[in-house]
Amino acid sequence: MKKIIVPIAVLTAVALIMIFSLRTEQDGGLSLAMLQAEAAESGKALVVQFSSDGCITCRKMKPALEKVESEGADRYSVKVVDVDVNSGIAIELGITAVPVQLFISGEGEIIKRHLGYLSYKDFTDIFSEHSI
Repeated sequence: MKKIIVPIAVLTAVALIMIFSLRTEQDGGLSLAMLQAEAAESGKALVVQFSSDGCITCRKMKPALEKVESEGADRYSVKVVDVDVNSGIAIELGITAVPVQLFISGEGEIIKRHLGYLSYKDFTDIFSEHSI
C-alpha cells in the first residue's frame, strides 16, 4: 500500500505545479509590485478598481469612475483590472469579491483598500482624506 501512495503523491504534486504554471502563463501577468512601481515612477497616486465583466456593481460604478478619472488626471491615474483576466494579482491580494478599490500613493505605498460600491462623492472624500 505504501508503495502506491508515494508515486501518487508525487504525480499529484507534479500535476498541481503544472496547472499553476499554465495558469500563470495565461494570466495577465499583473502584480502588486508592478502597480506600486507604476505609481512610484509617475509620482502620481494610482486608483485601481478590481472588477469583472459579470459584476453588476462594477458596471454601476463606471460613470463615477470615469468622472473621477477625467477630473484628476494631473494628481492621479485610474486603472481598471479585470480579475478574470488577471487572476494572479487577485489571488496575490486575496480578492474574493468585486469591486475592490486599491489606492496607491505616488510613492508606491498602499494607502487604502475598499470592498464594494463607491460613489463619486466617496472617491472625492477618500482623495481629501489622503491629500490626493
